[in-house]
Amino acid sequence: MDFLRTLRHRGTPDVTEELAGPEALAAWVAQCGPCGGTRAVPPHSGVELLAAVALREAL
Repeated sequence: MDFLRTLRHRGTPDVTEELAGPEALAAWVAQCGPCGGTRAVPPHSGVELLAAVALREAL
């Protein structure tokens, strides 16, 4: 559920994208991802960011 909430206030003028770049995705994975900060997270690319946002929107 945390992943779905990376786009806050969907459908309102106050929409906030928390995955604004590859660095933000890497930070989210490190903090909330499947490993929950238990190990280092490699840098993410723009392609991975686009795939992550597409997955979130599909869910």
